[in-house]
Amino acid sequence: TTAAPAGWTRTAFSATLITFQANSWASAIAVGASVSFGLAMTMRTTTADVNETLRDIRSAFTDTTTGPPFTRLARVTTSPAGSWTLRSLAITSFQITDLAGNPITATTAGNSFRLVMTVRNISSVTQNNIVANPNPPTVIKTGTVTQVLTGTVGSPLNLAAGASGTITFTYSTVATDNGTIYFTADARNSATVTSRLATSGTLALSRLSAAIAASLACQYAGSNITITMTLTNGYPYNLLNVTPTLTPVAGAPVTFVSGPVPAAPIASVPSSPPDTAITWVYQINAVGTTNPFTFSGSATGTGNTAGSPIHTSQTSTSANITRGNFGVLIDPLVTNAASTNVVLTTNITNNGCAAVNSVAITAPAGWGAAADPYSLVNLSAANAIETWTSAGANPITFTAPNIAGQMPLTFTGDFSLAYATSPTAVGPNIFIVRVTDANGIFQDIPLTVTVNAFKSGTLNNSANRIWREDFR
Repeated sequence: TTAAPAGWTRTAFSATLITFQANSWASAIAVGASVSFGLAMTMRTTTADVNETLRDIRSAFTDTTTGPPFTRLARVTTSPAGSWTLRSLAITSFQITDLAGNPITATTAGNSFRLVMTVRNISSVTQNNIVANPNPPTVIKTGTVTQVLTGTVGSPLNLAAGASGTITFTYSTVATDNGTIYFTADARNSATVTSRLATSGTLALSRLSAAIAASLACQYAGSNITITMTLTNGYPYNLLNVTPTLTPVAGAPVTFVSGPVPAAPIASVPSSPPDTAITWVYQINAVGTTNPFTFSGSATGTGNTAGSPIHTSQTSTSANITRGNFGVLIDPLVTNAASTNVVLTTNITNNGCAAVNSVAITAPAGWGAAADPYSLVNLSAANAIETWTSAGANPITFTAPNIAGQMPLTFTGDFSLAYATSPTAVGPNIFIVRVTDANGIFQDIPLTVTVNAFKSGTLNNSANRIWREDFR
């Protein structure tokens, strides 16, 4: 499932070797420049932890400006070229919840909470006696938090290969607590059957708490999310002129849209229950570099009691939010004007929020009717299907045959259409590819195909080829 970067072609692909070649001298890597090659690898399973190494990277050099094929002058080999550890266990979730199992980022001092570790056995054999390490997990806190472990459920775990289980720790706090707490631990049954170290979310405790949550854990660029701060007032009186603050982490891919609602300052926040909800709306953008990202916030108000004391909640941080994204390429990037039977293939890598359910391709004006739709969707490293259906004229929408046939996260699919004619006018043409996931959330991605006059550039070079079918 490894695609070549723009201007390059993957010319060889096997379980032990991937080869990329520049499509032309213009796409070659100039002195001092760089090009990134992403490798999507499916890892094997083992009976215990094992260290692995990428054998080498071999780069060929030339000063011949014609090609492909190019004349090789020299080769540089980098070895070893990186290493990793295949773990036997994975902590798939490590979160703090209330006693009902709802994830929380803040609670009123004096409440109890749970720390829930979900462990998956990703080895090839049954693993028994799996526990948290250390047991109970390490505590990191600020301020004053008097957590007391009152119970443990699910430890140790015995898990068949591929199975998951949970270990739950329950803690109490006291009404005078005012601080934050989080936990770290790995899971293991020995020194050679382990998981990576996991860190839980942070829980803020005070008599005035501000829990922060996003409407979606994953959203696409161009779409909105709602951030809700839930204020719990543990004092026996109202708080007046309450001012909430909310801040995205530095580099977060978000743009402010509106909020807070209700507007600040809030005239009165009653003693809980009920709690008071405050909302903001942000749009996900493609610019921010921090992903996943979080929001943090707090609230300050004046007690409606003798002395009018100022009360400020601990700063609370939301759970991680992910900007989903689809890697989309179109091939070829260049075609002739006034051509007939022009085949365009759209390749999609699912780095989104859920499995992909449909792909709609809209051609710009000037393109003839599309026909002969063809799709090849990878469901695993060893299984691809051609059974997605297609409907419509423009856009033409490819749809998964069923839930099992949806494109899983991290996998790829190719979607080909044969257009009767290309435009007579030269210049860039913008195709819109709408990728919709299993939750009905979509992202529109613009792709440019340049229409050139016949025999311009390297378009009609005999080495310039596109492929259609993929036989496996």
